[in-house]
Amino acid sequence: MPDGLHVAVTTQQGMKEKAPVERFETVMPPGQSVAVSIPRVAGEAPARIVLSNAGGHLHTAEPAAWGFAQ
Repeated sequence: MPDGLHVAVTTQQGMKEKAPVERFETVMPPGQSVAVSIPRVAGEAPARIVLSNAGGHLHTAEPAAWGFAQ
């Protein structure tokens, strides 16, 4: 297996039994960051989160804290 943090993000839109579930998996070496964008209903901005491997520790932030454009 590759070195780094093994990260899995699972999302579900709504609380319905048949709501689709999405899963994103990656291996993040030290110093790597990844932005995850989760779509919402039409007219709403997507939910976003930034995950970062800081020396073997997983950090999370909203994109505004990282300078990402909305």
